[in-house]
Order: sequence, then C-alpha cells, then structure tokens
Amino acid sequence: MPLRFRIVSIVQETSQAKTYTLEQVGADQVSWEPGQFLTFIFGIDGKELRRSYSIVSLPGEPLQVTIKKVENGAASRYALIHLKEGQEIAALAPAGRFVLTPQKLVQRDIFFIVAGSGITPVLPQLRRLLVAEPQSAIHLFYSNHSEQDTLFMERLTALQRSHPQLQVYWFFSDPASRSFPQRRLNNGILEIMVREKMRFAPGQAVFMICGPFTFMRMARITLIFMHVEEDRIRRENFLPEIMRSSPGTAHHFEDHTVTLEFNGTSYRLPVRHDETILRAAMAHHIPLPYSCEGGVCSTCAARCTRGKVEMTVNEVLTNQDLAEGWILTCTGHPVSENVWITFDVR
Repeated sequence: MPLRFRIVSIVQETSQAKTYTLEQVGADQVSWEPGQFLTFIFGIDGKELRRSYSIVSLPGEPLQVTIKKVENGAASRYALIHLKEGQEIAALAPAGRFVLTPQKLVQRDIFFIVAGSGITPVLPQLRRLLVAEPQSAIHLFYSNHSEQDTLFMERLTALQRSHPQLQVYWFFSDPASRSFPQRRLNNGILEIMVREKMRFAPGQAVFMICGPFTFMRMARITLIFMHVEEDRIRRENFLPEIMRSSPGTAHHFEDHTVTLEFNGTSYRLPVRHDETILRAAMAHHIPLPYSCEGGVCSTCAARCTRGKVEMTVNEVLTNQDLAEGWILTCTGHPVSENVWITFDVR
C-alpha cells in the first residue's frame, strides 16, 4: 500500500529545482539506502502518474527529495507548481539498486559520471563513502549547462575542500563566469581523464553513471571500449529508454499461471501471453509496487524462486542480481510451468 508523507519544508535549489523535506504520516518510519528513491503517486487531470525522485539525505536525517523540472514533464511541472508545505502526498516505499556498498579492506577508484539532476542519487552516496571508505579515491565528473543550473554546487565544493580523497571535475557547456572553461564531457575526454585519474588497480574501479539517456549511452559505450567489465558499470534510470537504434526483438510467449507471494499472501495468478506479470497482477487488483513500467528503475523487482521468467527489457539488474533470481515484473513473462515469484525478500 502507498505510504503518506507530509511536506515539512521546501527549498528552492535553482530556478528549475526544489528540495522537499518530508515526514511520514502514521506508519512506522521507512528506512533507505543512499542512492535509493521514492516513487510519488500523483493524480493529475483524473489520471494516475508515478514518478521516481531520489532521496538526497542520509539515513538518520530528515527525508529529502529533490525535483528538477523536466521538459514536457507533466509530473515535475505539477510538483514544482502545486506541492506546498503542509500538503500530504502518496509514495511507495524507498526502492532502487543504484547503491554502492562501502568497502573496508580494498583501495579502489570510484568514478561518478553525472549530468544535471543525475547528481541527486549521487550526493548521499558521496557523503557516505567519504566517511565509510576513506582509503579509496572518489572522482566526480559533473556536467551541466552553467553554474546557475547546477544542483548542490556549494555543498560539493565544501565536501571536496574537507575530504582530499574527493575530486570534483566541472563541465559547463555555457559557463556564466570565466572561472570555468567551456567544455563538454565527451567520449574522448572521458577516456583520457579516466586513465589519467586512476590511482589504484583498474580492475577494482567502479563506475556509477546517472544523467540523460544520450549522456549515459556515451559514458557506457566509452567504458566498454576501454574494456571495463559490465558488472563494474552501474546506471540509474527513472524513465524508459525510448530512444533505441534498432527495433526490439520480437518475443512470443504462452499463457501460464504463476504463484505470487506478496505482503504475506500467496496468489495463483494467470498471466496471458500478451501481458507482463505486473500487468496481470494489476488486472487482478494485486497492488504490486511499480514506477517506470519500462525495465529501468527496479521498483517492481522480485525474486523468482522456481521456474523461469524472461524479461524483454532489463536496464538495471546486474549479472549477480540475475544469478540470485531477481526479475523485473514490469517486463517479465513466465516461460515455464510452476513459476514462483516472491516480493517478501527485500
């Protein structure tokens, strides 16, 4: 069931972005990991819209999310105009797999390659890693249009000043002052800088990418060209990657019935050949969590403990996740008999 939050305060971060401090109403307080997000449920013009926004605060602090205006984005426009202090909003429990666990015994390079509001899931991770993994080197490559458009610029500058293991590299396509050169982060510059800044064994390096689709595609292709292992590249998406270079593969599925465990209840769920597990659950009024419905955000992730599920799109689960049986119900289809899926292992 959705949770309820009350807006305690609102801070204008830039002309296009605000940070909302929230308090939970009623139920036990939620917990989260740095890098996770809340999925807000909006009612706009009689329709339900779900959008995910990163939590920018650390566990133990007041829960905060930052929303930046998205061009032609109905949800962000609605939130920035209509959400007010004291108002209550509905959201799903914190979710997301764009989370980097601190290591105590290894020295490594951690590269955050970020553009625009992609900084929102990164800021709390930076703050945790700087304390919990001080032996490693953290590199933030941060692209924006100008200084005025840049989220958390003062906070990041202060973090860099107080933590020498953090280096921030600013990229502005149209800087407002002469303090910063005009430059864009492209594949050539990215490759050169990664090689130059690497301090420890390249095989230990981790790359966390968040930003617009074309930016993340550029960064990922560059890293793969540099022979970085796929499992060392993590990406965060909130919206389906609608820009694809070629038509998707045609899939043909059959009707199956799956066993679904959710909130302590077991369901026998018929899934037609032309619908995903999530869509079948929604048709039977089982309120599974979801957001993007495009295989990119992991809000709908569950574990398949028996049988086989095939996903038409997976932009978030790693090879390790797949080996552990994790699936995305929003793009998942049962392809064998006796499929068992559980949400009761978070």
